[in-house]
Amino acid sequence: MNDKDEETLQAVEDMPETSESEIEPLTSGEMTSKPDDEVTLEEESPENDITETTPEPVPVQEPEPEPEQESEVKTKPSLIPKLKPKPKPEPEPTPPKEVQKEVVIIREVEKKQPNKFVKKIKRYFLGIILIIALVIAGSIYAWTSGMEDLRDDNDYLIVVVYKDVPKAASVYHKDVRQSEIIEITELGALSNRKQFFDKAEDDYGVLDRMVIIEVDTLKDLSTDSYIIYETGDEIYVDDMYKWIIQTEYPAAQIIKDDNPSTVAAKILKAWIDHYSDQLLGGYGGYTVRVILNAYRADDILIYPGNSALTILKYVAVEKLVFPV
Repeated sequence: MNDKDEETLQAVEDMPETSESEIEPLTSGEMTSKPDDEVTLEEESPENDITETTPEPVPVQEPEPEPEQESEVKTKPSLIPKLKPKPKPEPEPTPPKEVQKEVVIIREVEKKQPNKFVKKIKRYFLGIILIIALVIAGSIYAWTSGMEDLRDDNDYLIVVVYKDVPKAASVYHKDVRQSEIIEITELGALSNRKQFFDKAEDDYGVLDRMVIIEVDTLKDLSTDSYIIYETGDEIYVDDMYKWIIQTEYPAAQIIKDDNPSTVAAKILKAWIDHYSDQLLGGYGGYTVRVILNAYRADDILIYPGNSALTILKYVAVEKLVFPV
């Protein structure tokens, strides 16, 4: 062994020993991931050694084959971009046929619309039936209560007017079918019915109802040709009409000492006594139609009114009893 070999051996012995624990074994990935231009420590040491001594022969490892480009791409994604395959174009979905949509929509409409329409029709008819039932029930109650009120009436104040001017008046008592005369001039004007009615009650006792009749209606209700005056004289319908409105006056034997208003009251009393069987009860179809037609035309006024009289004002109830 020459001097150079001894120096090299001495240098190797002087190098610090490294424990096996400090030397980290290289994984196969790290070994393969190193590029070709990197040199191991053993390969660099001869170049960096200052001495020109040749080291002991080291077993040479066979160079490993270079990894393919794909492995390098896998190990170093940051250095080499991945090559992604181009996505295949997805097939465009075929739109559903419009005819199918229309068929589905039509079927849904056919299912929904009839149900809503039938419900509306049912509600409409139920509402009408309910209204009709309420009207009928209310009308029956109003009619029965009003008729009971009329049946309880007994004392009537009957006033005959000509062009809204009172010409004669009488009080009729239904229970005894008798009447008494009233001096019409004492009651004042008829424009205020309540005041007129109250004045008659103050003078002639309690009265249930007041009936105001136009003299033309009184004439229409006179089905007989004449009435008998208190003197026994016959008074024909046309004369009665003229004497009440005072366009003509009866003979002296009839008048005697009475004034025209008293004569008119006595004529009205004679007329009520003559038609008492047909007046305010027990009258026939003709009388009913004349009275109700005159009542609806305001040729007959009744004070105070009630629910039954209101129904008679607007409903032709007599046609159910006396059909024309």
